[in-house]
Amino acid sequence: MKSGVAFTAIADAVKKLGAKTPVVSRLRSADWLKMPLALRERSQFSAGVENIRAMATIQDKLLKRVAMQREAVAHGTAGVGRLSFIADLKKVIRQEEIGIGDGGLTDFSSAARLSLIYNFQTESAAEFARWKSAQDSDALSNFPAREFFRLEERRVPRNWGPRWDAAFAPFEGATTSSSGRMVALVNHPGWTNLSRFGTPWPPFDFGSGMGVESVDRSDAVRLGLLEPDAVIESAEADFNANLEASVEGISENFRHKLNEFFGDQVAFKNNKAVWQGNLIGDLVERINDYGLDRPFDNKLFKGQKLSFGLATKQAIAASRDVDLTGKKMMLIPDNVYHVLKQHGIDREKRGDQIPVTKMDIELLPHVWREPDSVRVEREAIQFSKHIIGRDVIVFGEQKGQMVLFPRSMRIKKK
Repeated sequence: MKSGVAFTAIADAVKKLGAKTPVVSRLRSADWLKMPLALRERSQFSAGVENIRAMATIQDKLLKRVAMQREAVAHGTAGVGRLSFIADLKKVIRQEEIGIGDGGLTDFSSAARLSLIYNFQTESAAEFARWKSAQDSDALSNFPAREFFRLEERRVPRNWGPRWDAAFAPFEGATTSSSGRMVALVNHPGWTNLSRFGTPWPPFDFGSGMGVESVDRSDAVRLGLLEPDAVIESAEADFNANLEASVEGISENFRHKLNEFFGDQVAFKNNKAVWQGNLIGDLVERINDYGLDRPFDNKLFKGQKLSFGLATKQAIAASRDVDLTGKKMMLIPDNVYHVLKQHGIDREKRGDQIPVTKMDIELLPHVWREPDSVRVEREAIQFSKHIIGRDVIVFGEQKGQMVLFPRSMRIKKK
């Protein structure tokens, strides 16, 4: 792979994974699969896990792995690998006293379950990048098809033949499994039908051991998948449109279900369901793109404030210095701009503090709703929560106000 292509693939994988936000819920795998595709694609979740520190740690470490970033360890720095991922998650699970099960895949604390999370997420990000690069016009012209084959052996392998035939029938642009090869055009809708997750790239199921390989034009023509001069169009725009459509026009009854399952983590904007963390993360990216080295223009971000809702019983109980009853917290673009300008990447100077990242700001609602402690410091209300191996500290506006704004934010080393 040429260096430029490799760099683009890494950037695409990082962008896909970075677009996810940590989400907690008691939902099991079967129920998660009933959720709209856009919500699944933009959330970092694990079935039955309701601990935000665990999910944030998963997102943090996977991003470092895909971006090939090194992280601090006892004697220097090291890259994130499967073993360090498992070790760090096990540490969080012990500290958070998350229930331990029988050691199988349903047990979040088991090496088998954590390996599955690591393997699935890293493979999905890499295969998305590969699929996206395959949508290039030259790639589609030269390699218009893909072959589905066994990449890794399994002790008890699934029989994929019937599943392939059901997904690709009536086989226009695809072979039958009985032909000896399972090959289909790159953008055949059967790839999405084949997937348990509704995406046209691997993995198509948990631990399947199956993969795809590009098939050149001459081979695809010989198999009767297309005419020699046929032009294959990119499917990227169609996939993105279907992604957006999956969260549009949601019934009132389903809205209630989403609120029941996810609480304030889910929001509804322009008649679409969206994660609150994604709204915050997207705002952070827009402000970074706007630039931190020029005066902030509130007019450009008018109407983009976000509400985190009323103080929870947990927050009220954690506060000894001030009564939070009836208080709300709002995030406005100007807050985000000043937090990033003062404490963002490459701007934090104090040795005991870590630069604030996009995900730290995405986690603000969790700090507000489930703080470890709340106290008053210099007339501001300070909310603290230990997440991702560090303390997230948020300073709300003056304690006498009913609506608080996170005017400052610190990430302290633990």
